[in-house]
Amino acid sequence: MGARSPWGAYPPEGVCPMIAQAGGKKPIRARCPTCGRAVEYSPENAEASDAFPFCSERCRLADLDKWFEEEYRIERRATEADLEQED
Repeated sequence: MGARSPWGAYPPEGVCPMIAQAGGKKPIRARCPTCGRAVEYSPENAEASDAFPFCSERCRLADLDKWFEEEYRIERRATEADLEQED
């Protein structure tokens, strides 16, 4: 079950869950995961914040590239099902 918001249990499609949790009114402040620059998202600057939580499209794409290059990975122990899928 999602966090309570002005829209009910779940935000409507296209609404960031972080925005929904804040009630969609307060600006949300964060640090860009790529460069660490301060980023603010609010409904008033929604179009300027398309890359949120990144500060820019460049940082968003740099992060995506790290996933493609396997610099980031989600690690867990391999299960038998994983081993069977590799055949």
